[in-house]
Amino acid sequence: MRIVSDQNWIAALPDHARHELLQAMKIMNFERGDVITQPGERARRIHQLRTGYAKVYVDTPDGSQAILVLYRPGNCFSETAVISDRCNNHVTVAATSCAVAAIDRDTFMRLYEKHPEIPDLLCRKFSNVITSMLSFRVTVAASPIRNQIGVLFNNLLTYCSEGTEGSARRITAPITIKEISAILGVSRQTIHKEIQYFRDSGILERDNDEWLILSPQSLQAVAVAID
Repeated sequence: MRIVSDQNWIAALPDHARHELLQAMKIMNFERGDVITQPGERARRIHQLRTGYAKVYVDTPDGSQAILVLYRPGNCFSETAVISDRCNNHVTVAATSCAVAAIDRDTFMRLYEKHPEIPDLLCRKFSNVITSMLSFRVTVAASPIRNQIGVLFNNLLTYCSEGTEGSARRITAPITIKEISAILGVSRQTIHKEIQYFRDSGILERDNDEWLILSPQSLQAVAVAID
């Protein structure tokens, strides 16, 4: 399951358009647990995460919440709701202390109409997200939970990790057993059992609230079956 990507359409804009857009953005700071966007509220800004991490949660059939997306620095969000002038569908919460750049709707729509590259890049982003999500969900649906966990951690390894000793990598984004079970739609007991396999195999370990990937190559071997 992929919950994080390197999408950053603002970085792909031509210099003149990107400069004008960035100049119009203002920085907002949030502490861990702060709500960045609230479902049901009119979307008034487009956001880009500059530092830290943020999580988008979706309601599940059993009444709990699951992470839909994990945002990393560079990722943008709220574009669809702002462009269509509607309310936010999901809650976005600061997963760590973070800085978020934001541009108000009126200013953004003026730039949206002025620079054709903006709607073009957004169209590509939305198309890529939908295509990737649909094709991947079909593949994952028939895959063993162990492989799904491997894909999830490999996704975090790719976009949210830093080096430690040797070849080991530390996952810098916070994620819990409870959140993993909600993402994959299985019990926490099932996740604990599978995580124990990864530990016994020398693939990963838990260090307080952080995950350590001890053998990235072994993790990728588990994930490659469906990734």
